[in-house]
Amino acid sequence: MLKEAVLYREGIEGLVKMANDNYKVHPSLYLEAMNEYDKNYGYSQIEKIGENAIEKIDSKLTIRSKIALKAACASSYLNHTEKLMLFCWESFRSDSTVRNLLRLFATREMAEQYGIRAEKALASRIKGNPVTSIRNSELNQNIINNYTYNELNFYTGNFKAVKAVSKNPSGSLGWSNCFVGEGICLFLLYLFEDAVPSKAAKAVANSIGFSGLQ
Repeated sequence: MLKEAVLYREGIEGLVKMANDNYKVHPSLYLEAMNEYDKNYGYSQIEKIGENAIEKIDSKLTIRSKIALKAACASSYLNHTEKLMLFCWESFRSDSTVRNLLRLFATREMAEQYGIRAEKALASRIKGNPVTSIRNSELNQNIINNYTYNELNFYTGNFKAVKAVSKNPSGSLGWSNCFVGEGICLFLLYLFEDAVPSKAAKAVANSIGFSGLQ
């Protein structure tokens, strides 16, 4: 109702002013103003609001990502390539998802300018599981859980880190590292159904010191 009242009395400019005055508590007001301009194809105004918003709003807030993407869309209509790429980068910084990361590789130019910077951005991540605020979801932070973090490491080419995680069995089977090699071999032998062991089965048996398989 407040938004409607402001729009009625002061127009979209009044809504933008309210956003500037209250962005620390209600940053989504920028998004509301952008949506109003979008109804009349006001791409220049949307882009301008986006530039102002990403400068003011805390980069850790996910709502900032939505605002940046809205501005990026406007920039694409205006053929402002540099601003489009910057908005896409800011979107990833504020909401570090695989989708937002892959968007940085939409063109060679964007990949060269921003895609290669993604790995460094992950170094300052907020760890944990995303929690939606009941009081004010506008202030939800860009929290990256371990699963998403490992996905992002894979897409940024940090294969060493991904390999190290995939070799860690503590989260699944609970086996010790020394048992993994023998345990997997034992399971393979257990699942072998033919009456006569193959050369491969004999080799697996020999690898764990079980030479009696004939």
